[in-house]
Amino acid sequence: MKRSKHWLAALLAALLIAAPLALPVFAQTPAEAKTQVLGYIAGSVKTPAFGSEWFVLAQARGGIKNAPYYKDYYTRAESYVKSMANSSAKLSDRYSTENSRLILAVSSIGKNAADVGGFDLTAPLSDLEWLKKQGVNGPVYALLALDSGNYGTAQMRETLRTYILSQEMSSGGWSFSGYAADADMTSMALQALAGYRDKTGVAEAVGRAVTFLSGLQLANGSFGFEEDGTNAESTAQVIIALSALGIDPVTDARFVKAGGNPLSALLAYQLANGGFKHKPADAAANPIATDQAARALVAYDRFIKGERFLYANMYAPHAHVLGEWTVRTAVTCIADGLEYQPCGGCLVEENTRTVAALGHKYTDTVTQPTKKAGGHTTHTCERCGNSYRDSYTEKIKRTQGFGFFDWILFIFCFGWIWMD
Repeated sequence: MKRSKHWLAALLAALLIAAPLALPVFAQTPAEAKTQVLGYIAGSVKTPAFGSEWFVLAQARGGIKNAPYYKDYYTRAESYVKSMANSSAKLSDRYSTENSRLILAVSSIGKNAADVGGFDLTAPLSDLEWLKKQGVNGPVYALLALDSGNYGTAQMRETLRTYILSQEMSSGGWSFSGYAADADMTSMALQALAGYRDKTGVAEAVGRAVTFLSGLQLANGSFGFEEDGTNAESTAQVIIALSALGIDPVTDARFVKAGGNPLSALLAYQLANGGFKHKPADAAANPIATDQAARALVAYDRFIKGERFLYANMYAPHAHVLGEWTVRTAVTCIADGLEYQPCGGCLVEENTRTVAALGHKYTDTVTQPTKKAGGHTTHTCERCGNSYRDSYTEKIKRTQGFGFFDWILFIFCFGWIWMD
């Protein structure tokens, strides 16, 4: 979503600024890279709020189970909606993607985007003129948002689909700027149209766009955006699009070039700390590159596993069905533990219960006193190993009368006197 590359970059950069510089990582699998980047996000974005949507979605769709984290995000997002939405539920008069992005995020955690703080965030997506204020980007993400939970109506979808098709450039792609088709906007349009290839004109447009992308690809397998040149984000968007279409970016001959494929090119941007840089020469992680790379790796992982597309049908109305009690914080001898029951239909709702601290269970060991040292009793906890001593006794005192050395001294002295 290109419009976010301005104010959102500043917000996310603040969240990630503490991440140290790191060297690139080349030799790892997409699955390993996915695990690394999701771990990096979890460690960097600890208090998700409005603006953290892509980070939340990547973790949720990447299989990360963390109900408190998602609930924390939803609470903040709900507060933001209540403070910003107007009577029509629009979060911005200019940027419809504010609604679309939030719809995708809350749907990914199993929450209903048609009722966020009492506002139906999906309803304004019927306003095509509002969506078009962001060019084709607005309708593209509106269609993705509607399809994330079967929101809206069939007419809304048809209107959006027809408009997106009408914006195809003569080259076979779509343009963010409106002048020349580019890899990013083409990929995003393909993501939105992927589920409609049975509709008139869609399959043909998709075919032309795939051919266009193959022609844009660089020799090392990567992609670029207009004057920005090759970058992680453009490459990531292509991977998401190909995954949506069921095209393997690693093996499909159209996307395997002499120097690599889109996946190998994307992995070259990953740093040792798990984050992704924007440009090949950069040294630090970039928040937008990281969030788009994370989504690409999750999308590819889901494709390989035969799972539903990254954004598709994430929310479905459901009754909360709680599972087995699971340990979140282990109980100890001195601290309470926490267990939870996750909902099988969403990532937010759950029951929790506190498990009272166990208390120490001591075993006693008595150490008897000796002439050299006193005695004591040692109490050792069988559970945690904690120990302490008490019941101290004094060392054994020497008895009255001659001891062994006294007799030696006596014999020596007596013998000396006798010899004298």
